Amino acid sequence: MVDFEAAKLANRGMILEHLTEIVNTHTLAHFSCFIDLDDYRKVNATYAMEEVVGTPYAIAARGMATLVNRWKKEKLREGDRLLTFVERGTKHQGDMDEAFRRDALSLPVPVRSPALACNRETFSRGRFSIFSRRAPNAEAL
Repeated sequence: MVDFEAAKLANRGMILEHLTEIVNTHTLAHFSCFIDLDDYRKVNATYAMEEVVGTPYAIAARGMATLVNRWKKEKLREGDRLLTFVERGTKHQGDMDEAFRRDALSLPVPVRSPALACNRETFSRGRFSIFSRRAPNAEAL
């Protein structure tokens, strides 16, 4: 994702739109979250937010975990499993790990970024998608 963001492609919007369509078509649920960095910097300058709550990456990951855990509680059935993965080596991964430990959340499994595309469940950069090998029940959709 970092390479994609750095590339400044002219057709970036179209590529993201197609990728989003693929996720929406092939997942049971999808979540997204972002942190407005200008707002974060303003709040952080006044209240030392990074030291108390964490970096934007950690906050976005924590927000995603909240959304996914809520969905999991409402939609998963007995015996269903949910696995989460995060891109290994992300600059603020340590901050995310610290926030997850602090809040007693299961840490995502760090994997090399090419592996994310082939996994059934994905957690990366504030985007979370849930895939399933079983046919979904109507209530899960």
